[in-house]
Amino acid sequence: MIDYLKQSTFTINEVIIKSLALTKRHYIGISVICLLLFLITWLSGYIASFVSEAPIMVRISGLILFGSAYMVNYVILYKYIFHLLDSENKAIGLTDVLPTKVQFVNYLWANLMMVLIFFGCAAALFIFGALIGLPLSFLGFSFYDVSIGIILPLFAIFLIVVWIRLSFFQLFIIDKDIPSFESIKLSLAITRGNFFKIFLFLILLGISQLFALILNYLDLPLTAFVVNIICSMIIVPISAVALTVAYRKMIEGYQGDEHPDIIHNIL
Repeated sequence: MIDYLKQSTFTINEVIIKSLALTKRHYIGISVICLLLFLITWLSGYIASFVSEAPIMVRISGLILFGSAYMVNYVILYKYIFHLLDSENKAIGLTDVLPTKVQFVNYLWANLMMVLIFFGCAAALFIFGALIGLPLSFLGFSFYDVSIGIILPLFAIFLIVVWIRLSFFQLFIIDKDIPSFESIKLSLAITRGNFFKIFLFLILLGISQLFALILNYLDLPLTAFVVNIICSMIIVPISAVALTVAYRKMIEGYQGDEHPDIIHNIL
């Protein structure tokens, strides 16, 4: 059996200090790209409110256009950060940060795989909840309440775990040109044993986004817009750099197999 020596740990303080220093030195470049990501997201939602009654092909075309623009800018952001980590004092041209065709296709396929994984596991949890709720319904319990009471907590836990364990698959594609499925397996491998440390990085970005969604739900669009701007200009740049630095630290310490399997890295 392959021995996955999971020594790919990293020091949180070291990652935070290095991330803050790098972000401070190159704040303008990083924040501009992050702002573009926000503007693409905001503009797509703004335009969607006006074309909700438009023909289906128009809406699909808009989705493809804005989705592609977002993915390209996402890749640009992390390629830019990788260039800063590898050769900070070297001038970076546009061709250095633009995604290649292979990277874009792999990134697209990997995200589609993630969607399929979430849908597949959601279906499995629904079946599991139904199997538990059905016999309990004969004992007088509400089938719906029991099923939902089981499915929702399990799905919330699953969502958090998968979000953290697979959060680095994009970086493998961008940094190492790793194929889609292989990048997902490697993300599982390097995050094994680092779950709670990574959680501290990701939760900051997640809370800020959740806060903005709550403000939108409370019909405070202007306030939500301002919060999103602040997040895009401060939290997102620091989080992006921190994730990239943490990824590099885990890569440096990883002593597992070059082509890991999924089963041995799930837990």
